[in-house]
Amino acid sequence: MTSASERGGTQPSRRRARTAALAELIDRARVRGTVDQDVTAEDVNMVICGLVAVIRNAAGDWRRYIEVTLDGLRTR
Repeated sequence: MTSASERGGTQPSRRRARTAALAELIDRARVRGTVDQDVTAEDVNMVICGLVAVIRNAAGDWRRYIEVTLDGLRTR
């Protein structure tokens, strides 16, 4: 059996890496004016978690979930 570190790090370190990558993408989107200035990496992480829940539980149309969510993140 392989350890977490042999599989690419611990869960907290993977979360930090994912959050850093999301923050960089959001910063780029802010510069381009495509997302609101107050959107954070944690916001996007919550969106991803919500999407996973919608898909896993067949709780609705995941495409509509994405459409509504992305519309809320866009610059007005």
